Amino acid sequence: MSSLSTTLRVARAAEVMLVNGTWLSGQVFVEEGSRTQDLLNDTRPFFPLVTENDEVFLLNKSAVIQVRAHD
Repeated sequence: MSSLSTTLRVARAAEVMLVNGTWLSGQVFVEEGSRTQDLLNDTRPFFPLVTENDEVFLLNKSAVIQVRAHD
């Protein structure tokens, strides 16, 4: 049996500020019907962000200072 989640996720536009002052802009992925805040408050320590240039960042939540969600 696979332990991978099969929950449907949708892309949401967001801007993320890291502890070093860097801003990243792109798409984060949340469960359908959830808000971006729900992603930030779940138990997983990391979440992916995909930029317009298709760069993928795996962000550690402890390095995130601010998120501007565009839900």
